[in-house]
Amino acid sequence: IRTNSKVFEWYFFVFLQSLISLFLSDTWILYGDEMRDKIEAAFTKGRNKVVIDKERYVDLATWQQRRKDDPERRRAVTRSIGKLIDLHR
Repeated sequence: IRTNSKVFEWYFFVFLQSLISLFLSDTWILYGDEMRDKIEAAFTKGRNKVVIDKERYVDLATWQQRRKDDPERRRAVTRSIGKLIDLHR
């Protein structure tokens, strides 16, 4: 989304807890364009919650993506001007 000539992107953090983590590091994953626009619109309107899908939502008050069936299962989200090069660790 462009806001005052700035392009904002939204990401969620993935902590890899499996054998695949031997080959890949924990990382930030870019939300798709449609979801990015939905999250950005809610953020700019001051909303605290954005539904991602039937299982998850983004809690903008705590900057976390959470599961509806278990809110304690969560991952960080972040907002960036433009693309992140490497924000993890």
